[in-house]
Amino acid sequence: VTLAFGVIGPLISGSIGDKFGKRVPYVIALILMLLGIIGITSSDQFYVFAIGACLSMLGWAGSLPFLFSMVASADPDGRHIVFAPTSVGVGSMVGPALAGNVYSGESTLLLLLMCVVGLTLSAFCGLKGGGLVENN
Repeated sequence: VTLAFGVIGPLISGSIGDKFGKRVPYVIALILMLLGIIGITSSDQFYVFAIGACLSMLGWAGSLPFLFSMVASADPDGRHIVFAPTSVGVGSMVGPALAGNVYSGESTLLLLLMCVVGLTLSAFCGLKGGGLVENN
């Protein structure tokens, strides 16, 4: 089910990006990821976990067009953009492994803190250094 949200995310980003620019949809995607992660880490019921997983995937997939756009704008000769999908794939493997090692078994607080820090850094890098502010 979450993969369906992974397909919908970029489609929504494209339509919203045309109307609002890059910054607003990128921030919305990060907020959706954060809400999803909060739902996943704090759930004690399956439906809360499932909603959190869907929101997280919607935000993650919705942020990818903007992440690729940042890489493409910083790589005018196009030599490094080919590594963007590979980086996403490696991150998709390393991230869950790291999260599994951070999870203590009794509390997800450290895992939630790691995700909040990561999303904050992503927001800062994307909005300040990634060209989303200048290009709107």
